[in-house]
Amino acid sequence: MTERGWYPRARPARPVSRAKNVGVTLVALIAAFGLMTLFRPDQVSSIAEMFGIAKPHRLLFVVGPKVGSSHYSILGTDAAGDPITYDPCRSVHYVINPSGAPADYLDFIDPAIDKAQSASGLKFVYDGLSRDTWSEHTHATKDEPVLLSFPSSLDSKADADAVGLGGSAFLKSTHPGHSHYATGQIALLRSWFRKQSARHKTAAEQSVVMHELGHVIGLGHVRDRQQVMYPKAHGHPEYGDGDLAGLAKLASGPCE
Repeated sequence: MTERGWYPRARPARPVSRAKNVGVTLVALIAAFGLMTLFRPDQVSSIAEMFGIAKPHRLLFVVGPKVGSSHYSILGTDAAGDPITYDPCRSVHYVINPSGAPADYLDFIDPAIDKAQSASGLKFVYDGLSRDTWSEHTHATKDEPVLLSFPSSLDSKADADAVGLGGSAFLKSTHPGHSHYATGQIALLRSWFRKQSARHKTAAEQSVVMHELGHVIGLGHVRDRQQVMYPKAHGHPEYGDGDLAGLAKLASGPCE
């Protein structure tokens, strides 16, 4: 005798109600709003990219190359031969330690940041005040905001008359051969900036900050006196043709 097995009768799928669809949509919206509340926009993008929901993309448009000027120098290149700078698909966050700074420090820092952002195509985001110092930040290698501070003295062996120092440290990227800076810092000599502020020399102060931002992004010194990256401050708060060409080249690379 053939044994017959028992199989449950298949039940027809129940139609999903419109109310349930609306409920799922609301849950998704609430979850998305929660992410936006808990994290910065770039962090939300990072989470989306981590799960494959979105691909890395530039935050600002690529700055067109400046034609006709080669008066710039690049501080470092990676294993692939590309200039090292910050990831153009991530914001460059920065903080300020106002200890010892003149009262009007934002009057020359803010426009300098704007100039560097427009010239490079890197997006700068202000994260507020910090108590970190130059010495504490000197050997930083992890991904953290760039620090601007006003120490009472500068440890500059190359130039005893320096009124500012700037630079960045880098970490290797996930792409083989490519590297991006992870953090950096700018030290602005307290006594010099206080004196300039007392004399209302805001343009001179802004020029120095722009020079140090150039170092942070990845530019070196040049011999052309018309460029902000000339070693001696000339008080003119506008990037020259060579500065612009170098900054545009630095930020034209791939995303991390």
